[in-house]
Amino acid sequence: PADSDLFFGREHAIESFLNTMRVQPLMIVVGPSGAGKSSFVQAGIIPGLPAGWRVITLRPEYAPLANLKARLVKEGIEAPDLDVALKLNTNVLGEVLRTAAEISGKGLLLVVDQFEELFTLCQDPSQRQLYAQGLARAARSAEDSIRIILTLRDDFLVRAREMPGLGEQLTQGLELLTTPGEQDLLRILLEPARRAGY
Repeated sequence: PADSDLFFGREHAIESFLNTMRVQPLMIVVGPSGAGKSSFVQAGIIPGLPAGWRVITLRPEYAPLANLKARLVKEGIEAPDLDVALKLNTNVLGEVLRTAAEISGKGLLLVVDQFEELFTLCQDPSQRQLYAQGLARAARSAEDSIRIILTLRDDFLVRAREMPGLGEQLTQGLELLTTPGEQDLLRILLEPARRAGY
């Protein structure tokens, strides 16, 4: 089935998440491997955004700050060397994203998928700290046109919660996903076929 069909039965969670995003600038989708966290965001949340929102999706990978800068530049957003700039000013990422949103006149959503890579792939604790602080500072208020969504495997939630600057915000915008049960799996398989007339 198409990704959008995977959410038959999860419409309430998607609607609730979108409503919370109006007042909470940083959201996190947590669940076990295979629960559909990435698909929940890509097929459920992103299509539910107001028209015109710009979405940038990336993963931390081995060098999270360099990867973030490269992704922004690829999107046509001018960004400094974040490793240096965030040491001098922890608000610099937010400034870069807000400028990009102001130029476009629309909201900007930054999706950091597989946020656990910050712990599993990145070996530099200072990079982890700067990355987390930069994201936390970028998602500063509900009035801003910036939103950030992280997806995270549940076994890394405590480590993410312990990160200064980021941890305090995580519990306010938390969405827990579980692996679909038997009835949900049947709906995921059968409902798209029924809608198509089979």
